[in-house]
Amino acid sequence: MLKSIKNLLLTATVCVATTTVFAYNNGVSVSGVSVSDTTSVGQKFILPDCDSQVTMCTVTFPKGASTGWHYHKNLVFAFVEKGTLRVETEDGYTDFSAGDNVFEMQNKIHNGRNVGKGKVILKVVYVGCKGVENSIMVDEPQKQKTHRCIGSAGYVWSEILQECVRPWETGAEVFVPQKDGDTYTKAYHIVFSDDKKEAELIGITMLKPIGDGLWSNEDGSIKVKKTTDGYTISE
Repeated sequence: MLKSIKNLLLTATVCVATTTVFAYNNGVSVSGVSVSDTTSVGQKFILPDCDSQVTMCTVTFPKGASTGWHYHKNLVFAFVEKGTLRVETEDGYTDFSAGDNVFEMQNKIHNGRNVGKGKVILKVVYVGCKGVENSIMVDEPQKQKTHRCIGSAGYVWSEILQECVRPWETGAEVFVPQKDGDTYTKAYHIVFSDDKKEAELIGITMLKPIGDGLWSNEDGSIKVKKTTDGYTISE
């Protein structure tokens, strides 16, 4: 089966490389040709060595919709029939428009998002092993969550709350004592998990309880203490 798939792909590459090999009747033309020996991110294709199958389908994205973060073990080839599709990775994104051919990445998490004004319609071919999901879903990377927050409006990502927040609207104030010992400067905001087993200086670091009313980050460089007046950074 592997040999058959290799022959199929090699034959397809030869066919699209030059129209002279097509034995079609006069008047039949070939257009929209793309030839590649790598995926859209430069990976060499990994051909399945298994009991293989091919799946063909149409994928439609309503305005603003996305696939969710996922990856493919199988080979995936797509044609953008309509709209503008943004393929996001942890490193950036690439936009594909109507008429583009897409050689999808393998074993690399990504998200497909409709960033156009109307529907996105894809014609998709999956080549892979029987019993292997064509798309394997994963959690959204932390880096992408952070990038969703509108920093210019004061929003940062809260790991505990799992959303973008304005710290001063959300958390309790944390004060930093000054050298004179009597002056305190408001600097941070803190939130807690429901079970109080975790805390977070919003947008700064996660904290764990290390004593009664005392929390610390992992390396002990930041400690927060609860006092009668609120919370302070503790030496």
